[in-house]
Amino acid sequence: GQGSSFSLLLPWNIAEAPSAPESPLPPPAPLPAPRSLPVVVTTVAEDDRLQLRPGERPILIIEDDPTFARSVAAVNELQGFKTLIAPSGQEGLHLANTYHPLAIILDVGLPDMSGLDVLSQIKQNAHLRTIPVHIISGQDRAIIRPEERGADGFHQKPVSEADLNQLLGQLNQPNSPQTVLFIAKSRDTVERLRGQLSHQANLVHAQSVGEALLKLTEQPIDGVVLDLDLSGVDPHLMARQLRQEHPDLPIILSTECELSEAEIQALRPISSTIVLKSGAAEQRLLDEISLFLNRIGEEPLQVYLTTAEQPEAFDFSGKHLLIVDDDVKNTFVLLSALESTGATIVTAKNGQEALDILAEQPHIDLVLMDIMMPVMNGYEAMEAIRANPATAHLPIIAATAKALKDDRTKCFEAGANDYISKPIDLQVLLALIQRWLGA
Repeated sequence: GQGSSFSLLLPWNIAEAPSAPESPLPPPAPLPAPRSLPVVVTTVAEDDRLQLRPGERPILIIEDDPTFARSVAAVNELQGFKTLIAPSGQEGLHLANTYHPLAIILDVGLPDMSGLDVLSQIKQNAHLRTIPVHIISGQDRAIIRPEERGADGFHQKPVSEADLNQLLGQLNQPNSPQTVLFIAKSRDTVERLRGQLSHQANLVHAQSVGEALLKLTEQPIDGVVLDLDLSGVDPHLMARQLRQEHPDLPIILSTECELSEAEIQALRPISSTIVLKSGAAEQRLLDEISLFLNRIGEEPLQVYLTTAEQPEAFDFSGKHLLIVDDDVKNTFVLLSALESTGATIVTAKNGQEALDILAEQPHIDLVLMDIMMPVMNGYEAMEAIRANPATAHLPIIAATAKALKDDRTKCFEAGANDYISKPIDLQVLLALIQRWLGA
């Protein structure tokens, strides 16, 4: 995390260069005038990092325009927050990991990497992904598609002081402690989670439907965790009742039973999050509860599942899988993980390449399809696969960076058999592949 990068420019005066020997080749074209190259230097910016007290969480501004960064910092100071400023993406990630800020204000046009890559790395980091990230960029919202990438808000430059005050003011509102209702028979898990969430929320426990409905009328509830294994009641009926009476209430469903595709489809309108109980289930519950407790704005929750199975438990020997994704990093990670199962992996960078591969390699057994890609997106590719009689019944698992309200519906309408959101939980993906391959 320390050091400097330098660029050394050596101008060459063509007029003083030695004359070249006679040659049948045409003389070389004059060199362009030397231009400045970007130099990325890690520096201690004019921010509050040296004044931070232990446990104090600042707001991180990742912005290479020092004038605009100082403007945001000034508004931030009036709101009562400390500020960190990073002029590059790499330094921004370093400060995020070091200080775990309260929120991140992110520019897209950074000198060393795209701000969208910074956002992707934040959302794929279990330590950072619950931090709200707000994009402020000169690019158009339709180009950036902030919601699909997991951003918690977006403003297009130029941004007024009123906009900044409104954005930063959301973090400074004196909110009463948020309350999560956990509906489950056992108290053990509830007590463990209560201890870990004590700094974020009050955890209220209900052991029955009647008790839960009473607590919902007695006090404001900010979110519900419902154990589908609750005895003496139809939990699916209760979940539907909760959703009907509280349409905007975040609901997390938890179960140790393996759900059929029909059950998953029936639960989709009720909850965007289903946690299958396993050794990692409590950590996933903590992550999901933290997500809806810490969000700026009203963005929907992402979909996460966990399973108890380990990678070595999956054997896809003899199976051929096609990964369609324009992000090289995603492809590399998935390729490394899936190859350990014995499967043969083929990759494509966009939907058109996927169609070409399927035409040449009819033995493909399953497709993992990204949605947002150049040339041909995932929706169009899945529709084309379904329209071709030779591939009409090929299992397709759609993957996208954000679980929007109608995102999953669009995937299924385009022809997906199943759906998983990014960042991808590898265990869930392996379980889905196993289900659709019948392995």
